[in-house]
Amino acid sequence: MQDENTLIELGFKHNKDWDSDNIDTKSYMLVLNNKVFRAHCYDESQGFRGDSKFVTIGIITNNNKVDRWRDCCSKESVKRFINK
Repeated sequence: MQDENTLIELGFKHNKDWDSDNIDTKSYMLVLNNKVFRAHCYDESQGFRGDSKFVTIGIITNNNKVDRWRDCCSKESVKRFINK
């Protein structure tokens, strides 16, 4: 299970500038190996089943957009993604 604690342990920081007024979830940022990662955590507070916790993550491109979003839910999937 990947959640907010996973992101914090990997060095992600809450980036308030990326938070949305429309979505009740925090945005996290990590700069690693010349890449900027953006991530969000989802759980039952966003309407998912109580046992469903996962992280959605992407890489910021040169035009300040996410290349594509990936859902990470299996053990260490966020770590594998940022280290590849």
